[in-house]
Amino acid sequence: MKKLKRMAVALVAAVALLTAGCGQEFDAKGYVQGDLDAVLKGEISEDYLKLVDSTEEEVMAENEKLMDENMAVFEDLGLSDEMVEKYRGYMTELMKKCKYTVGDAVKTDDGYTVTVTVEPILFGDALENALTSAETDLMNWITEAAASEEVPTDEEILEKTYDILYTYLNDSLDDIGYGEGVNYDLHIVKDDSNMYTVLEEDVLALGDGIIDPGSM
Repeated sequence: MKKLKRMAVALVAAVALLTAGCGQEFDAKGYVQGDLDAVLKGEISEDYLKLVDSTEEEVMAENEKLMDENMAVFEDLGLSDEMVEKYRGYMTELMKKCKYTVGDAVKTDDGYTVTVTVEPILFGDALENALTSAETDLMNWITEAAASEEVPTDEEILEKTYDILYTYLNDSLDDIGYGEGVNYDLHIVKDDSNMYTVLEEDVLALGDGIIDPGSM
């Protein structure tokens, strides 16, 4: 299940803030808020679209591309298309649970700094609890199958394992826990095209901190 944890973290860590225009009164806070809301929660505002000079369809397409790239983890496991779609839905809802507060922008010599306070999702805890609950169900299913002389294949066991695990993970979404708030400074500077963008290392640090994978 380490792949599941890595995928959850990678999905959020891959948050790629779009470049934004460089008007004289650039709204750095609105830019960060709008991008995080769009990528993590699927909430796309008109003000944000103006800042990044994009359409809602284009932003949604980028979100879908990001999700497609990360769902390859499940496809590589050999899970069915139906199961992959279940986890796609779960990961989408998990991202919506992300907690962050965007602070005011501070003007700097080369751009702006915006501090984002993140309360990390305790995904490691949620996964550990789901695995504990799913273990009994899986063993009962295997025992019943063996008793009926219908020994499941490795592929069927894998599919059933992820199906049971999905049920427990999905059912626990509303009760998922959070860690203490951590501050991340995002440095927004102009790129070679004279457009504002967040430094890549800042984006990765923020994305990596939104989900706590635990120590399993």
